[in-house]
Amino acid sequence: MDVTQEDSGKAQRLAEQVANRAVGEHLQRRIREGDPETGWLGDPFLVLTYDPDDYWRIWDTVNGRPDLVAQKKADGSELNAKALTAGLAKADLRRQSVGEILDRTVKHNEYINEQADKAQRDKIAEQADRVAFELRKDIG
Repeated sequence: MDVTQEDSGKAQRLAEQVANRAVGEHLQRRIREGDPETGWLGDPFLVLTYDPDDYWRIWDTVNGRPDLVAQKKADGSELNAKALTAGLAKADLRRQSVGEILDRTVKHNEYINEQADKAQRDKIAEQADRVAFELRKDIG
């Protein structure tokens, strides 16, 4: 698939924004070089940013254009480097078996289906309440 010049320009601008918003050299080092204390192996292509919408974001720049890996709403406190690298280690696909990845995918899909079912049940219940109200008005 060919990348258009416009798409290439957008990717370049996003890469520049990510590079300009990179924060916390000590955090960048832990993300890129690893953290033996938490088991994080490190990834030299990850970049941590603090964005104007008050989100911490981790971007993967391995393909030359940043892809969002994770984000967390900032709560005003300093980002916990140990918790950050522990979370990265836990989500690191390099250390998970195929069974673990499949199990996680199945659980994620089940969660999505449960949320859709709940939304549908809520919608039906709301409509049933409306019909019952109208019937009570008509019957008296």
